[in-house]
This record gives sequence, structure tokens and C-alpha cells, in this order.
Amino acid sequence: MKESLQTSEWIFFILIVALLTVVFTVSKITSCRSLELLDQKRRREEVQIAIAVSGCVKRPGTYKIVQGQPLSELLYKARPKPLADLSQLDLNGSLEEPCSIHVQQLEMVEVRVEGCVKENLSLEVAAGSRISDLKGRIELSADADKGFLRRRRILKNHEVLVVPKKRN
Repeated sequence: MKESLQTSEWIFFILIVALLTVVFTVSKITSCRSLELLDQKRRREEVQIAIAVSGCVKRPGTYKIVQGQPLSELLYKARPKPLADLSQLDLNGSLEEPCSIHVQQLEMVEVRVEGCVKENLSLEVAAGSRISDLKGRIELSADADKGFLRRRRILKNHEVLVVPKKRN
């Protein structure tokens, strides 16, 4: 007569079978998910469009991008120059069709002057102007650092300049 397995041996056998079932199920689920991700990636790569970028950028040319990509990502590749006028472009808008984009250069730059001045001012100056070009347009207070207006840095659009006090 054959002897039956003990209860502890049956429990061990059932646990091994359950473990193998779980491992098999997890591997199937993982492989299905990875196939779906690969399929989605292939679909995205298949739909590429050509966008021509010109104007006030450091790297003009034609770029192949994935359809639906935001304009900001394309301009990141084209590297707009400091005086590029991006206010006319919808940077968050997605690119759906082949097109050409011309980035305009700013004609005028708006700056605000605050700090040790007689009156806070908003000025509009030609693009490419420097801080030193503001000498005749603003009145400094008595305690202002006059050396600030000797700087040769180019002004940026919508910049706020704060004229410091003299150092004692």
C-alpha cells in the first residue's frame, strides 16, 4: 500500500505550484506591456514632419520633429538669439503639419529703471542698446552710483534696471 504525502508536504507542493503560476502570469503581463510601449513608440516615430526655421535664430534650417511636438521644443533646438521676438509665437502650441517659421528680431526693447533715480521710468529704446546709452534719458538722485551708467551690457526686453546707491 502506498503512503500518502503528509500535510506539510502537500502545503509545500501547493505553494510551489502557486509561486510558479504567479511568476508565469507576471512575465506574461510584463511582456504584453512592453510590446504595447514599443508599438506606441513606433507609431510616434512614424509620424514625423519637417519644419523650416529661419530669422533671428543661431541654427536656422529644416528640422524633422514628431507630429504634435510643442513649438518651444523646436525653438530650443534652433537656439533663438537674445533679440528674437518670441512674443508673436504660441510657444505651447503643437506642430501638426509641415510649415516654415520665421522668428522676427525685436526693433525696440522696453526697460524699467528704478532705484536711485528721481523718477521711476519705463523706456523704449532701440534693440541692441546698452545701459550706457541711457545716460541722457534718466535723472539720477544725489546718492546714486554714477558708475552704473558706464556699463556696456546690452539691454534685454522687459528688463528692470535697479540703479544702486553709492558705496561709502
